[in-house]
Amino acid sequence: MMKKLLSILFLTFLSFHNIFAQQPDLVVIPDDPALSIRKPGEIYHGQSFVYNIGNAVANPSILKYYLSTNMTFDSSDILLGQDYTLGISPGQDSEDGAYLVIPPVKGGMYYMLYFTDADGVVSESNENNNIAAVSFEIQTPDLVAFETSVGIGTVSPGQSKNINYKIKNVGNIAIGPSTAKIYLSTNGSLSSDDVLIGTKTTSSLGINQIEIITNLSIVIPSSTSIGNYFILIEADANNDITEYNENNNIDSTLSSFFVDVLGEPDLTADPFNISITSLCNSCSFSLGTLGNKRHIISKDASSLSFQQIIIDNNGTATSGNAKINFYLSVDGVLDTASDFKFPTSVGISIIQPGSSAQASYTLFNTDFADFSFGNYFLIMKIDGDNQVSESNENNNIFNIPITYQQSNIVNKPLLNGLKNSLVGEPYNLYIYNFNGKFVDKVLVKDVNSENEVLKNLPEAIYILNSINGSRKVFFKR
Repeated sequence: MMKKLLSILFLTFLSFHNIFAQQPDLVVIPDDPALSIRKPGEIYHGQSFVYNIGNAVANPSILKYYLSTNMTFDSSDILLGQDYTLGISPGQDSEDGAYLVIPPVKGGMYYMLYFTDADGVVSESNENNNIAAVSFEIQTPDLVAFETSVGIGTVSPGQSKNINYKIKNVGNIAIGPSTAKIYLSTNGSLSSDDVLIGTKTTSSLGINQIEIITNLSIVIPSSTSIGNYFILIEADANNDITEYNENNNIDSTLSSFFVDVLGEPDLTADPFNISITSLCNSCSFSLGTLGNKRHIISKDASSLSFQQIIIDNNGTATSGNAKINFYLSVDGVLDTASDFKFPTSVGISIIQPGSSAQASYTLFNTDFADFSFGNYFLIMKIDGDNQVSESNENNNIFNIPITYQQSNIVNKPLLNGLKNSLVGEPYNLYIYNFNGKFVDKVLVKDVNSENEVLKNLPEAIYILNSINGSRKVFFKR
């Protein structure tokens, strides 16, 4: 109150010197001389007093508020608001105010210009004292996406691509987390027909801090048509942050990549190339020749081992990374909701078209500790998590009949088998190479004829499986 009284006395003194001019003279004094720090989007209540230091009544006028980079008004200054000033008698004042929104501008030092009689409707004795300026700082974040890139090479719908990008806060204030969106585009410019293929949270960033994203795996939608595409990154895609520049949030890859709609992988396995051992001595080494036998695992110390699983890619495109999952089922029909999934999976690396990968897996008696004794089916599913979009999704599942029993003492019918072979009853001999890959199936009548078969094979180590059991032989001419 004392401040206002002193200002009135001072202005009254000044008006005394203009007593003979018979003209009003308006000046403005901001009521908040220190705006301090502001942010875009904040609401500021601008308050001021307009004094008439002239010697004539001032007609009503308009007080306008401008945002400026200096203390001098020009046409580039930003109008933030205005207030109506009533007529003012000599030596009197009018208290004015308006609610002003700080606009999205680049961070830095600014001035709030209080411009009384901004439209020049009052003829004054001094037209050069109508503006007062108050300095303050605007703190503004500004996110920029840049250096977006994608791995080279053709990709098929449903497959993944690794992308890289950077997001930097070029503003003058730290910011919290935001959301970046990833689009598939045909022309490198974001439009309504571009396809959203991923989102990722951008961490909090300090001033000039950069978040670097490398090898982010993004799946190309299975509905994508053949053609060339770009990857777009949009920083602050949900507009969580009020930025100085909202037009620098999008970045595109410099070059496109090709999507071939015709190429798809197809992961499967040949049962003859799935080699299993267990307590069952009469069971074939190969799943393809297991027949009606059941592999055995007991509560006592024992295991069921997939010595070799050869996974083939019979498709026309490279497969991505995948897993082999194993389930325990009572009926041999996979139901992921009710069948027990063993916690350990087997990873499958990328497989080129026409190529194979090899894996192995072992289940121990402790893995069955929570189950009742009896007959089950062990189900093996290639690409168990459906990570790879394949041309054939119906050849990934394989059933292995098993028996879980109390003791590891089992019947051994090998003597009967050997007896049959000695009297000349024909039986099948299955031949595998040293890595367990199926080589041939031959009808033989005894052990001697088994050895004769080897003479037609190249020198190597072989695994022979028949009713006489399994044996490893080294054949040399």
